[in-house]
Amino acid sequence: MENPNSEIRNSNSNEECRPEDHARNIYDGVVKLSRFFLIVIYMGYLVNAGLMLIMLPWSATWGLLLSRFPLAIAGVFDQPWIRGILTAFGVLHLMLVAWELINPTLLAPVSAAQTPSQKDAHS
Repeated sequence: MENPNSEIRNSNSNEECRPEDHARNIYDGVVKLSRFFLIVIYMGYLVNAGLMLIMLPWSATWGLLLSRFPLAIAGVFDQPWIRGILTAFGVLHLMLVAWELINPTLLAPVSAAQTPSQKDAHS
């Protein structure tokens, strides 16, 4: 008599798969979902930090923030070129978001790194 747990029917086809394959499919799904959530958090950070760095140095809130620092530090951070550097850093954050939306490298499957000797063996 066969063990009923030894094989699981794949609901999408008539092929039979082993329990190890089923567990591997579940694991792959969990990994993809976790990776997706990590990407969403990363993109959210980039958008929020980018917008904050673009808008904050030129707002009235910037003066209130600088009033909490010593006068020498506040004087340096109140310079337009420092504000421009912070704004450029914010633009860089938004450019990273745009780049990732156009070229989704974070969602690409992870491939194992090969050593030069392994590359030569395949040639």
